[in-house]
Amino acid sequence: MSQQTSGGTTGAPSGGRTIRHRLLVSNVLMIVVPVAIAALVGVACLAVIYNTMHSGSGVGLGDEGDFYWTGRAAAELVEKGMGSGVDSAKLDGVADALAKGGLSFAVLDGDSVAYRSPGVTGAELALARTAISAGGLPTVLRTSSTSVFVIGNQGRGSAAGSHIAVFGRVHEVAGGTLKTAAIASGAALLAAVVLAVVLMNRFCQRYVYDRITGPIGQLERGVEHVSAGDLSYRVNYRGDDEFGPIARSFDQMAQGLEDAAAREEHERRARQELVACISHDLRSPLTSIRGYAEGLLDGIATTPERQRRYASRIVAKTEQMSELVSQLFLFSKLDLGDFSHQERRCDLADYARKLVEKNADDYARRGIGLRLGTVESASALADASLLERAVTNVLDNAVRYAPGCTVTASVLGAPGRPRLVLADDGPGVPDEALPHLFELFYRDDPARSAQKGGSGLGLAIVRRAMDAMGGTARALRTEGGGLTIELEFSPAEQAGQGEEKGEGATR
Repeated sequence: MSQQTSGGTTGAPSGGRTIRHRLLVSNVLMIVVPVAIAALVGVACLAVIYNTMHSGSGVGLGDEGDFYWTGRAAAELVEKGMGSGVDSAKLDGVADALAKGGLSFAVLDGDSVAYRSPGVTGAELALARTAISAGGLPTVLRTSSTSVFVIGNQGRGSAAGSHIAVFGRVHEVAGGTLKTAAIASGAALLAAVVLAVVLMNRFCQRYVYDRITGPIGQLERGVEHVSAGDLSYRVNYRGDDEFGPIARSFDQMAQGLEDAAAREEHERRARQELVACISHDLRSPLTSIRGYAEGLLDGIATTPERQRRYASRIVAKTEQMSELVSQLFLFSKLDLGDFSHQERRCDLADYARKLVEKNADDYARRGIGLRLGTVESASALADASLLERAVTNVLDNAVRYAPGCTVTASVLGAPGRPRLVLADDGPGVPDEALPHLFELFYRDDPARSAQKGGSGLGLAIVRRAMDAMGGTARALRTEGGGLTIELEFSPAEQAGQGEEKGEGATR
């Protein structure tokens, strides 16, 4: 038998990962994973942009931009605070006000510093002097960390001719660096989302799609094998999901088809054997009849005594053929379920007593004893003709295969269904032969050889007769040696009041 397997464990989809469970998990992950990856990459991009904004790059001159106007407004505020001269007290108030906006300033008078607010460094003063020497005031000069706005002081008094430098640490990015960082961050975010979708698609393919197409593929291969005549193929799917019951049903179907094919083959061989055996069993008496008839025609039987002997032989062979044809006809009717019969209430104890009383002498002349054993009260449903045929075949079987034995007829009423037991004390049969005794033409045991005669239909008819009456037939070994045939019937109670109403179980 083929053994194709797949991973997993056999069972109903109760505690394992079912297809529905897998679809739910995949749907959740298809949403959560891309969003989570996009969020992480987005945070990373924002960190890059923030770092770029606060680190800056490059040096540039310009008179445009927000800082230009911010610096100009701060310079005007300083000019008003100075008035006609540099008054440190007034300028300290201006410095405090500008410091709240992140600005500081210095008043440069030639090479000297007339005033500078707290926090102004020498590097920033140097940057302011550079802007002054570059000319083109007012102007803005920027480095990577500082921006300075420089304007000439147009005030009155001693402050005239000085320069006001406004410093601010406004972290801007020169040369399009911020735009470049933003574009790069967007591209990275898009790539992360695409990568997340690709990875989730691969995951879902292995986690869900393969779990669906795999079992379907196994079932498809199973159908192909069965349709090609390979009934031994089994899916043997061990997944604990919705495909499990389908695969098990397929295997059960394949097993049923294989069993049916085996039965059909067995029946075909049995029919062939039936034809062969019946042909053989008919040919022997026909040959004898022909020989005796030719002897009469040729005048070999010259005396009346010999003529009578030839004629009696012809009659005996004819009766043998008639019995064989009768057995074959009955077997065919029972095998086809076309035998008309009617089950009625039968007292098995009374039947057993009459059986022994009426037939003991006859069977004694045929070479076996027939006696009554334990008889219990038991009522059964049975058809009179089928019951008689079954019992007669069992006794004839004992005459043929266990000559000199004694058959004991017993009736057992309890427990269970009523039984008629016919046990002989003959040589018996091997244990391995017992299950096959009711098979058609079974003669494997030497003690039941065809050389002893018989059609090979006797016990096969017994089983089919019991099946037709709703009973069973079993072969057992008799305690102490011999063969026991046990006929078990349906109890008469199943018929209800049928007998009292004059009704029988007709089939």
